[in-house]
Amino acid sequence: MKKGILAPQFFLHVTLLFWLFWLNPLKAQDLNVSADKGFFMLDFNQTPDSVFVNDQLVGAFADSVYTIQPGYYEFRAFSKCAYSITSKIQILPKRVKRVILRFEHQSTPESRLYNRMKYINYFYSSIGIIGGLVVDTGTEFVLPLSIIGLSEHFIWKPKVKSGFDFCTGEYLAENFKTSDFNIMVGLTSEIFGEVITHTTSVDSKRFNSSIPYNITWDATEKTVFRSSSSVSSGYALSIGVEKSVSRYFSLTASSDIYPFTEIKVYRDDKTRFFNAEGNYSYTAKKPLLRFNLDLNVRYFQSLDQEWSFSIGAYFSNTISGSVEFPATMPNLILLRDSTYSKTYEYKFSSAGFKTGISTKYHVADNFSLFFNYFFYMPYKFEANGITERSFFLTVNIGTLFFL
Repeated sequence: MKKGILAPQFFLHVTLLFWLFWLNPLKAQDLNVSADKGFFMLDFNQTPDSVFVNDQLVGAFADSVYTIQPGYYEFRAFSKCAYSITSKIQILPKRVKRVILRFEHQSTPESRLYNRMKYINYFYSSIGIIGGLVVDTGTEFVLPLSIIGLSEHFIWKPKVKSGFDFCTGEYLAENFKTSDFNIMVGLTSEIFGEVITHTTSVDSKRFNSSIPYNITWDATEKTVFRSSSSVSSGYALSIGVEKSVSRYFSLTASSDIYPFTEIKVYRDDKTRFFNAEGNYSYTAKKPLLRFNLDLNVRYFQSLDQEWSFSIGAYFSNTISGSVEFPATMPNLILLRDSTYSKTYEYKFSSAGFKTGISTKYHVADNFSLFFNYFFYMPYKFEANGITERSFFLTVNIGTLFFL
């Protein structure tokens, strides 16, 4: 009867001793334990490969409590692809000290630069898209910025990312070849590229012999010039060449060809009692050719990407014409057969300075994508004897072919 009871108890005691002295040290080791013990726990963001306490290797287990003699200790921790950690820790008696180990992935100046460049590229594209959507004349921005954003995301970024050693952060790939002479082909679209003139006039005419006096009425005119006539035709074909003159400087000569610039003329005739009944509009579409000459100052070149600051000059052809409107007395039907007309003349020309920021993504040997923001000094537009000016902003995207 007693033997049957003692046998299980003996087996239980042996099992407990085996766990305490053989298995437990793997998770909670005693290091020079004294009567007044101190304790510590390891808190890490990734599992260490090894942890040393005063050069003594201990197991690295989360949520385990280690017993140790109180005092100051040097903790050193190592983990793959991360910087090692060394920390001086004080262990107090009868207290549990949480030893925090926060490993940081190894990096290099190139890997940190790559991460910054990604966010800068996102900002360049997004700010233009948002600006284009909130401005009436800026919808043409959305397509080119979307194209360059997708190209950066799916072509440039994967290529550069694959060139890094994941563990050390070193960039091992070779940059693509570039050239001192390049041919540029792309598209240009504008925002704020609209000029509007407003004029008023007082007309007087004796229309009919049955009315033995002149009839006087007011007229308002509005003339609008836009470099693009619609979203679908709002892009210029850009062609040019680029020549490097030194490590930091290059010259660019290019032309922007708009096949359908738009001139709209509106006239509203009104009397004191009848308003806006005799109104007419006229639209003309004529080509615009703009020439650009730029000096580019390269201030960054790394990881198959270049950034430059540009300053230059531009001029365009002159667009002019005239519009003849019939003059209509509002709501007076007996005068609608009048042959009286009014002629308006308009003239557009542009020349001045420009400045901007240029970005290039080298995506293959002798081939790159470019992405430019340019700010142009004002257009000059004259209509009905009134001259107006307006600045404009362009986005220019395309490809560079190296020769």
